[in-house]
Amino acid sequence: MRIIVGIVILFLAALPGLAERRVALVVGNGAYDMAPALPNPGNDAEAVAAALERIGFEVERGLDLDGAAMRARIRDFGRQAEGADLALFFYAGHGIQMAGRNYLIPTDAALEREGDLDLYALPLDLVIAEMERSAKTSIVLLDACRDNPFETQLSRAMGQARSTALLGRGLAPVETAGGLFVGFATDPGRVAFDGAGRHSPFTEAVLDHVATAGLEINAMMTRVRADVFETTAGRQRPWSTSSLLREVYLAPAAPPPPDDTAQDIAMWQGLGEAAGEEALRAYLDAFPHGLFAEVARDRLGAIELAALLPERSALTSPDLPPEPVPAPVAVAPTRECEFCPTMVRVPGGATVLGSPDLQAPAAERPATPQTLAPFLMAEHEVSVGLLRRYEAETGQTIPRGCYVWTADGRMRMDRTAYWGAPGYDVTDGSPAACLNWEDAMRITAWLNEQAPGAGYRLPSEAEFEFALKAGGDGPYPWDGGAENACGHANAADASSRFRWRNTACDDGAPDIAARGSFPPNAYGLFDLAGNLWEWTADCWNDSHRGAAADGSARTEGLCSSRVLRGGSWDDPLANLRVTYRVGIPAAQRQANVGMRVVRPGP
Repeated sequence: MRIIVGIVILFLAALPGLAERRVALVVGNGAYDMAPALPNPGNDAEAVAAALERIGFEVERGLDLDGAAMRARIRDFGRQAEGADLALFFYAGHGIQMAGRNYLIPTDAALEREGDLDLYALPLDLVIAEMERSAKTSIVLLDACRDNPFETQLSRAMGQARSTALLGRGLAPVETAGGLFVGFATDPGRVAFDGAGRHSPFTEAVLDHVATAGLEINAMMTRVRADVFETTAGRQRPWSTSSLLREVYLAPAAPPPPDDTAQDIAMWQGLGEAAGEEALRAYLDAFPHGLFAEVARDRLGAIELAALLPERSALTSPDLPPEPVPAPVAVAPTRECEFCPTMVRVPGGATVLGSPDLQAPAAERPATPQTLAPFLMAEHEVSVGLLRRYEAETGQTIPRGCYVWTADGRMRMDRTAYWGAPGYDVTDGSPAACLNWEDAMRITAWLNEQAPGAGYRLPSEAEFEFALKAGGDGPYPWDGGAENACGHANAADASSRFRWRNTACDDGAPDIAARGSFPPNAYGLFDLAGNLWEWTADCWNDSHRGAAADGSARTEGLCSSRVLRGGSWDDPLANLRVTYRVGIPAAQRQANVGMRVVRPGP
């Protein structure tokens, strides 16, 4: 017999990892009156409670609760969670779905007919609603039932046709409103494995990672997914959906070591290209292992060599004209085939990936010096019309099923949604959404077949950030703050349905905007910020440590998730910052995610 394991977390913290008051209710139901007893819920509850106490939670336990006791505990916990920075609800026990609705089962539940669910079971959505009334953010983790102990009685009472239509296996997907994360032990409607030990593979993996300091909940779920997939030889794959508005850490990170990156960069930039021996030695004294220490030593070596060879100075007589400096190469926009994307030259050069701000999220640090080669980038995102042609010419249909936003601001899976119907109206000229990373790679390969030798590929994360900055040095890819955003990018503005909207202005687009609705940046590129998140080639890593000096894509890390950049039409303004980055599963399609390509450039 399999169980549900549910965690509902709510927090009111202004910054990730800085929760002050952390409370938890842990419930394990195993001794059922009308169903087979479960050996694991008590083990699960005790182990999770102990883990939470070790990372600073105030934990209340509830074991083998009947319906009245369960409702009372949840009601009391809703009151306890009011004003808490982080509140967590853990449930282990029986759980079933009926007509797409999930139910937690108290120990005294007697489910013999369909109506008994409303009388004896506890709907999961009511638990979530109680928690959402107390705090801003909710996180739910669910370990789905292996089988339903009440299936025989319910099927007999409901009749074969009705039970087949309504009585589902495992658990159903949960719609995510703004600020909700839902993780399942396996795909919705599928069953999870019991495991041979004291805990299921999913619970065991959660316990392995829940106390990891500084691990954000999305990264935690990625590790849990990888562990379970490996443990079950690929037969069980945890799945998640999210509309979180901020980072959530169950175990706050330990204070980081002093980071002098900002001072390092500032001193080096202050030296300038003409820095002499004294200035270079002063830099090396201050930062012997600094970001630019190797460059400084190389320059010192060149200065010392020149001093040993004074005769070389005769070759640089002041009477001789200086060597001409090559003018920048001007390249007009190009197109490699009739329907290929129009490509714009991005000049490349020295840059810094990430943020030097010590208060920036860890995922955006450390600031990493890079030198990028010139490249060509598509002027716009891939269009709906291009995807229509791709499907017609290849005979391949991009799979349907995409997370879309509902009118009341909830994100849910729509099994019929796709790039041509992503939950809002589109034309052939609209940017195409509902593409996962694997779709993007197949479309890129097809473009290369249409234009042999073009070398199309997805941009690296570094290339995207470089193009987004377009030579600027501010936090946003435009001058000014929130008041100027609507003239430059499509995000959640004053007329948006979302609670996190930017009330300072209205960009005129309640959802996706037509390509080219906003001015191009200094390189001639449209909509790099806002409109749609865009896939990059990089595997997800929790920071920029290890990023390549040449800006090439990272092929190590959690490659089942890939990096998105740029923000989208439904995002808060903060997500459009030039250094902001997220990672989502490579197989996930969303109505706010698209793509564009790059290729080598002159």
